[in-house]
Amino acid sequence: MQLFQYKLISGIESQVLEANPSRTAYILYNNHATQIIYIRRSKGVSFVNGFPLPAGGSLAFKIPEDDVSGELWAIADGAATDLRFIESFGRIL
Repeated sequence: MQLFQYKLISGIESQVLEANPSRTAYILYNNHATQIIYIRRSKGVSFVNGFPLPAGGSLAFKIPEDDVSGELWAIADGAATDLRFIESFGRIL
């Protein structure tokens, strides 16, 4: 099963994903033309400690290579930055 979602990220940190042990993968896409989104797997994300997801950029995480069961937090360098994401659940073949 897959869930397609979006969230507007601003200059205030925001929780994108809650912890979920059933999650098997997620894909992130920054749908903004110029603004950068910074991500971190714990609360307290900032421009200094977050991993940058540039405008038009995407990242994919899946088990067993990545731990996708935890939280994901984000902050952006501007207001109303559109983050699109897909969560996957279920068996990995």
